[in-house]
Amino acid sequence: MSDLKELLHAISDHAGVFDVTERAFVLGRRRRTRRRAGFAGAAATLAVTALLAAVNLPPRPAPEPAITPAPSASSARLGPSACTAAELPLPKGVRNDGVFSIRGDASGRVLAARAWDAKGAVLVVWADGASPTVVPWPDGATSVEAVSSTGAVLMTVETGTRGGREKSKTWVYRDGKVTRLSGTGALGLGINATGTIVGLVADNQLVTWSDADAEPVLLLVPDGMTAADPMAIADDGTIAAQLYEGRLGPKPAYRYSGRGWGYVWPPGGSAQRLRVPDTINGLPVDASRVFAVADGWAAGNIGGGENEARLSRPTRWNLATGEVEELAAAERVSPHGWSIVRKAGALTLAGWGKAVPVPPVPGHPISRNGARERLHVYVISPDGRVLAGIQDVTPENGLPAYLTLRWTCR
Repeated sequence: MSDLKELLHAISDHAGVFDVTERAFVLGRRRRTRRRAGFAGAAATLAVTALLAAVNLPPRPAPEPAITPAPSASSARLGPSACTAAELPLPKGVRNDGVFSIRGDASGRVLAARAWDAKGAVLVVWADGASPTVVPWPDGATSVEAVSSTGAVLMTVETGTRGGREKSKTWVYRDGKVTRLSGTGALGLGINATGTIVGLVADNQLVTWSDADAEPVLLLVPDGMTAADPMAIADDGTIAAQLYEGRLGPKPAYRYSGRGWGYVWPPGGSAQRLRVPDTINGLPVDASRVFAVADGWAAGNIGGGENEARLSRPTRWNLATGEVEELAAAERVSPHGWSIVRKAGALTLAGWGKAVPVPPVPGHPISRNGARERLHVYVISPDGRVLAGIQDVTPENGLPAYLTLRWTCR
């Protein structure tokens, strides 16, 4: 049995939740003002052929889609066989207990995090793991939201009432300076290599900014739908975003009255809903989420069922062919087919016929009970050879600390 098959067999009864570990960890420490929903999950690996439908296309026919093999190393690409962890360099005076999340661009080359020194918060930006650039943190911002391959960083604060995010703000770091994004309640959620930004303004209107100095331009959504995060924009201009049926629900804000579906907007095109299989293990699929888009693929998950019976599958969509590929239970899935799987506290990079352990930094073994010494991977490069994340550790004085890590996989 191959390493990947053994891994999938071992986790088959213990489903992961796509991106929920990160959200519970990071959002809890940010004290964000609204919850981001996740699907409770169950594990499986299969590929399903489906179509990417425009909004006004008729429903899919009833028969189940055909099951095809997942890609393997022999049929696709050869991935890494081992990963090595190393701490990212931190500027002198920056506390390692002040870095508890990290973001990166789609290539994995540019990384950014909010940190603290003796004077307060700072923005730390790394390129290829080298000594970082440090700039002052904007007053009022609470988190790093997105990073581009050219080194631009979105920093946000999200506040508002039932009417929308009218008090939210976004700052853009680029070329050594920080700019406030224009628009009432401007919330930038994705940025690409050209500097184009996608996000929301007050009343959850979906918009784009051509650059950090531009005015927001409305992006049309289907009638009866409300835009929300997550969302992302690829370097070719393809936009992926979450839309909900209905309008904003009752207080607290940012909860929605209907089901959510992942949508994409091709460059210069209109909204298209990502099609999904009819069922998961016999349960009707009633929702989808899309978290990332790059190089012609989108990544997210699909879900179905109620309460304890609810199932979730990490999913990739091929935007050119319409193929839908369901992946193994995972904490994180990249558009390029890589997954981060957690079992008994340990992480594994899985994909393309490979299952590669993601080790902790030397001297800090992980805790199997998950209480401390946990690893969190937030960034996966397209070829799976660069990862970035953090490890929360307990130093001798008992105070929590967070090691900022970059893995090189060969």
